[in-house]
Amino acid sequence: MGESDMASLLAELDTGDMAGFTRSFADDLEAAMAAEVGIEADSDWSGVLCLGMGGSGAGGRFLKALADAEGGLPFVVWSDYGLPSWWGPDWLVLATSHSGNTEETLDGVRDALESGGTVVGVSSGGQLGEMLDGSD
Repeated sequence: MGESDMASLLAELDTGDMAGFTRSFADDLEAAMAAEVGIEADSDWSGVLCLGMGGSGAGGRFLKALADAEGGLPFVVWSDYGLPSWWGPDWLVLATSHSGNTEETLDGVRDALESGGTVVGVSSGGQLGEMLDGSD
């Protein structure tokens, strides 16, 4: 298959521009790391629990791989309802859902907020954005 055939196939099948998002990942990560999220960098977290399903959970798996390779805080990826039985509010929760409406992720965020946890959310809006905009 030639390069022009691949470009045509990509244009036909990648209607959500996932290839473009992948290409811009490094720039997006750099911008996100520079963004002010209202959490002190030296917070005394025991670890980071990443909530996300499918492609939305890929960022958490990537961060876990980085943390495993470089040391530092433990990162755990959770792709289920609720939170792990061992979780406590001393763990930062990073919740990702492209739509902002993934029920497993919302369930975990709700549990974390009700238990006094700190949650950082990444979404295009939806209920996740509303839930976190309304929290302290």
